[in-house]
Formats: sequence, structure tokens, C-alpha cells
Amino acid sequence: MELERGASRARGIGLDVHVLSPAEALERMPQASGEDLHGAIWVEQDGCVDPHSATHALADAARELGVRIVTNTLVTGSSWTRRGRCGRC
Repeated sequence: MELERGASRARGIGLDVHVLSPAEALERMPQASGEDLHGAIWVEQDGCVDPHSATHALADAARELGVRIVTNTLVTGSSWTRRGRCGRC
């Protein structure tokens, strides 16, 4: 029932969503365990992304907007102005 509720909410915002049986879910993702599987949600428009490529694409786009990226730096906190700018920038 919980899968059906989630699917219904997703349909309400315009997604093409399907509730799958355990067998149908295992057909699409055979590496999953069927032991406690009750079903799954399938969104046709969903996709996969390579996190390495996505991270570099976001970093490149940020640099084009003037962002300076600092690597090998431990972040222990952040502060922001009321206008949403970094308090130290």
C-alpha cells in the first residue's frame, strides 16, 4: 500500500510511475535481494548518472560563474549573509 501511495503522489505531479511486483523488480535489477522485497516503483524517465562526470560538470559550470573551488580543505562550518552570500566571500 505504501508503494501505491508513493506512486499516486508521483502521478499527481505528472510522473509516469508504475508499481512493480517483486518478480518484475528483480527482472530490472537482478542484483537486488528478493528475500524481503515486496515490490518497487519504476519511473520510466529516471536515469543513471556517473557521479564522477556529474561532479566535474557541476564544478566546470560553477567556475564559469566565477566560483573558486578549493580542494584538500576541511570544512568545519559556513556562514551566509541575508542575501544568501557566503559570509567570508
